[in-house]
Amino acid sequence: MSVNVDPLPILIGFGYYLLCEGRWQASPGKRMLGLRVVSAAGDWTWRRAAIRTALFFAGSLLLAATTMGRLA
Repeated sequence: MSVNVDPLPILIGFGYYLLCEGRWQASPGKRMLGLRVVSAAGDWTWRRAAIRTALFFAGSLLLAATTMGRLA
C-alpha cells in the first residue's frame, strides 16, 4: 500500500521555520515567550538555521512515515 504525500505543505513549513529562525532567531511562539535560538559559539547564521530546520523536519518526516505505515 502506498501513501501519496503532497510536498507543498512540507515545503511551506520548512520555509516558515527557516525564515523565522534565520531572520529573527525564533518562531512567533518562541518570541512571545522571550526565547531565541542561539549557537554555542554565539553567532547565528542562515546556514545554522537551515541545518537546524532540516534536522527537525527529517525527524518529523521519519516519525510520520513510520506512523503512517502502522496505521495503513
